[in-house]
Amino acid sequence: MAQQEDQAIVRVKNKAYFVSPPNPAGGGLTSRAVWSPDSRFVLSVRTAINWATVNIAAPPTENRGSEQTEVSLYDVTNRRLTVAVRLPIEVRVSEVDWLVGGGLALVTATKSDQERPDYLLYAVYRGGTGQNLLQVNEPIRVFSSPAAPFALIGIGETTLRILTPDSRLSNAIPLPGALDTVTWDTSGQPVLYVRAGLAPAGRPAPTMAKLDMATGRLVPVTEDPETWDEPPSTVFDITAGTVPVPLPRGSGTFNMVVLQDAHANSQEDDKGTAIVSTDGRFAQMSPDGKWLLYVSRGIPVVSRVMPVDLKLYEDQMRAMEKTRLISNAKQTALAILMYAADNNENTPPFGNFQDQIYPYVRNRDTMAGFVLVLGGADLSKVQNPTTTVLGYIAGPGGRAVAYADGSVRWLND
Repeated sequence: MAQQEDQAIVRVKNKAYFVSPPNPAGGGLTSRAVWSPDSRFVLSVRTAINWATVNIAAPPTENRGSEQTEVSLYDVTNRRLTVAVRLPIEVRVSEVDWLVGGGLALVTATKSDQERPDYLLYAVYRGGTGQNLLQVNEPIRVFSSPAAPFALIGIGETTLRILTPDSRLSNAIPLPGALDTVTWDTSGQPVLYVRAGLAPAGRPAPTMAKLDMATGRLVPVTEDPETWDEPPSTVFDITAGTVPVPLPRGSGTFNMVVLQDAHANSQEDDKGTAIVSTDGRFAQMSPDGKWLLYVSRGIPVVSRVMPVDLKLYEDQMRAMEKTRLISNAKQTALAILMYAADNNENTPPFGNFQDQIYPYVRNRDTMAGFVLVLGGADLSKVQNPTTTVLGYIAGPGGRAVAYADGSVRWLND
């Protein structure tokens, strides 16, 4: 499972965002995972091995067992994982994409167990089922609309088909040349760049055309249209990658997943930055900004990102720190009193008192920051132990003060 920080917290303006511990959203050996546009599902692709067929006595190159490719759908709301499509191992998934709305995902794959490969297109539905829509002997490209639930399916270089939300494919639309790419105008309509003819330098010259979705006709365009812009993230930037880390002997690397305030002034602003995982890849926020998805040790995991009021969070952190320091001061004071009981009522000397009382605590972290006030003293001569200070630990806005009777009180500065 992912190695996650105990407190993955990002401070953004007047809010603090907590990143919860991760939950598995798929199986091992996952090669990719993507969110649905409505943030409800995670679509993942992995290699599944039937371990019952593995021959452990065979050489490693011969004991892989029976393998297949699985395309799975994880329902974040219900925490339910469903295998939608199972493919033989010779079928390799190329790309995965969702239509707007999250009702349908498209998976392109290549079957390469023959001299000329086949290219396949699968549909995966919200219910966790899937079906093969297309199998051809030319490469398939998917161009999904950013504004409406449809996609253009490029077959080879000169053929196009329209895929509707009910996973129906239109008749083939022949193109006047090789399809270079597809962009989308501000209304979400497709603009095709087709390379037909030759430029003076001998390279294909692209021409533009809008596709009339009702008739399937291409309408020439003479000027580059304004293109569709995805709204930028307003809260977080995500960094996921390999980071070198110095070690006592040499150096090592960690696959870090880091969340950062998208409006932070600098990368050194640690208040707006949180390390979510030291073993994660392919991180992405859900479209609604409430979940974080990444792949850790081959397993896709999701973490809830929960906002709370920053002042409330800071007040709670201070209260927790005060409670911790009071507890530490209490344990250290009791250790001093036990030491005194074994040493003719004398408290330990100032210099190395922590070493002297360690057998009574056995945790140096508990003693951290404790300032001994009554060192080398005879407790039998203390007239009022309830008000005689034994020592203290300084904290936020005050200190945890331990007294000679073993009691501890918090005193504000």
